[in-house]
Amino acid sequence: MFKRIDQSNALTRLIRGLSTWLARNRGLPILAGIVLIVLATLARLTGLATEEPIWEVVHILLQNGGILLALVGILLLEPLGK
Repeated sequence: MFKRIDQSNALTRLIRGLSTWLARNRGLPILAGIVLIVLATLARLTGLATEEPIWEVVHILLQNGGILLALVGILLLEPLGK
């Protein structure tokens, strides 16, 4: 099964295209992570004002997603070149 995945032309094109795009836009994942963290802060403030539990879930998802995206962006800076 994994051999078939490894030899997939579509997956190879997708990874190559994504790599090329990220090499041109290296700071974009970090910037997107910062935007998600700012949105998480707004969701937290909204949750404090309305006392709705869904805002806590939105806050947690946005904050953790933003941190993860920013860290992956930082880790990809070096391999994608300068």
